[in-house]
Amino acid sequence: MKSILVQKYGGTSVASPALMQTIARSIKPLILKHRIVVVVSAMGKTTDQLLAQAQDKKITNAKDLDAFVAQGENISANTFCEVLKSMGVSACVLLGHEVPIRTNANFGSALIQTINPHNITNAFENVDVVVVPGFQGVYENHITTLGRGGSDLTAVALSVCLGAEYCEIYTDVPGVMTTDPKLYDEPRMLKHLGYDEMIAFSYAGAKVLQARCVVLAKRYGMPIVVKSSFEEGPGTWVGKEHKVERQRISGVAVKNKQTIVSIQLPQDQILNMKQALQGASCHVLSFRSQNAQAYFDLAFDHENEITKRLKEISDVTVVHQRNAACVAIVGSGLMIQEELFFDVQEALCKKNIEVFGSYLEDAALSLIISVEQSNQAVRVLHEHFHLEKEPN
Repeated sequence: MKSILVQKYGGTSVASPALMQTIARSIKPLILKHRIVVVVSAMGKTTDQLLAQAQDKKITNAKDLDAFVAQGENISANTFCEVLKSMGVSACVLLGHEVPIRTNANFGSALIQTINPHNITNAFENVDVVVVPGFQGVYENHITTLGRGGSDLTAVALSVCLGAEYCEIYTDVPGVMTTDPKLYDEPRMLKHLGYDEMIAFSYAGAKVLQARCVVLAKRYGMPIVVKSSFEEGPGTWVGKEHKVERQRISGVAVKNKQTIVSIQLPQDQILNMKQALQGASCHVLSFRSQNAQAYFDLAFDHENEITKRLKEISDVTVVHQRNAACVAIVGSGLMIQEELFFDVQEALCKKNIEVFGSYLEDAALSLIISVEQSNQAVRVLHEHFHLEKEPN
């Protein structure tokens, strides 16, 4: 019996019918051994264009916006299906509600609740390839979307429910790199990454994989292989860590759009603050209390969230606010590397790069740095840890 193979192709990979033909040619020989599910993103910059159109049309209702934006993946899926057929490959399209991929009602960033694989397995009785538009699901007959990068999540979720051995994610880079090639001339491709490291990379600004898809992959032990659509190569294998007590630095990532806010509020408002920040892209950098007052330093990913969130808290005072960048050193076992923080501070201090704050997790040490110095900090740290070289 043929095994299931799930492949996902990003927007740059399916940006034109010509690129789709290249992908179809690579898929055609695989149908001898596999039943193939292809998950596609919207073509090129279609999603950004649709969001801009929605703004012009004043589509602000989240439910209507999801239905409007999901058109991009639907067009991409139908176009790719026609390309496959033109090359003699039997194929069909199953939209998110036809699979079905059922989600909750959190329009714009819905959570997958169930996937029934029967319609896909039944389709394989008549075709060799099932094309599924990524990024979308359904809630009570309404289209939902899974957040930016949601096609990655679609692919991993389908891999899990169909019992695939692994999930292939095709993009415009050879694999996961030690840092952004735009910031450092000679980054190294990582052959293997643990789930936690990849999650940290994703949260820190690396755009190779959606963080949620890696969390789901970790939960079910589903390996992910990140490969290039444009060149041959083994790619990066994201999966379980096999080396016991490994401590290493894997790479450096940067997120340039951070807003640091220092606030003061009565201690009895801390519970209200917790509720107000629920679901926000926000990290607590520091906390102290004095004379029944609480003082927090917070890092927000989205500046427009700040006013909306803080107005829900009584008697809060914004003491200071500034734009900054978050530079993250990603690795494994960082919590037990006591000297790491001081080692990093020394390396940056020698280049007169100021660190405003930091927070440490097991897979990442995140540093708050001025936007103007963030790219330099990435280069300094990449060289300091010799990440261009294969580890011993």
